[in-house]
Amino acid sequence: MFLKNKQIGRLFWLLPLIGIILIWGCINSEKNPDTFDLPSNFADSLSRFESVLIILKDTSGHPLDTLFKGNVKSASQLKNLSAPHYPGGKMIVTIIGYQDGKITYQVDRIFNGGTGETEKIIPPQTPRYENKIERR
Repeated sequence: MFLKNKQIGRLFWLLPLIGIILIWGCINSEKNPDTFDLPSNFADSLSRFESVLIILKDTSGHPLDTLFKGNVKSASQLKNLSAPHYPGGKMIVTIIGYQDGKITYQVDRIFNGGTGETEKIIPPQTPRYENKIERR
């Protein structure tokens, strides 16, 4: 019986230590609120462009931060992107791909930063040109 009480005593000393380790792990694993992550699978499709520009906008379409500008070579480049104005939650992510200095790809995605998923893809809008024929 003495051994059992001694083992129980050791267990009670271990419990606070385990609790401290768990709390420390949770605190240090939280994502920095001033950063933004894009899904890893974006890197494969964006690596084909000479240059990529990724802009973070609020849900009204107002630009908040330039998340990335350059050539995408790996998925790690799309993690922990500096976004000091990112409030969290749903945002619009505009992705522009360039080849030979010209825009060859552009898309807006409604992105949920909490779930890390694209909720909707907004097709690009181009200016509408009307042919005006003068009547004589």
